[in-house]
Amino acid sequence: MEIIAVVKDSQNQQPIPTVWRATFSDIVNSFVAGDYSLKSGISNVEPVQHDIAQQIQNYISEYGEVLISLQP
Repeated sequence: MEIIAVVKDSQNQQPIPTVWRATFSDIVNSFVAGDYSLKSGISNVEPVQHDIAQQIQNYISEYGEVLISLQP
């Protein structure tokens, strides 16, 4: 598996760094389960305030697609 390093580049998009992928996957899995506040607990991630969690839920709902887990 190729290791993608953390690169700061304000001009170009980069692949998600390898060290962040599990965290992103855990966040998406929480959203898929309806836990927009991230109360289930994700290492190194603070829970989200209720009003922000509601905003996230509304944005996902308004987008009109079904959210699914990320591929590992």
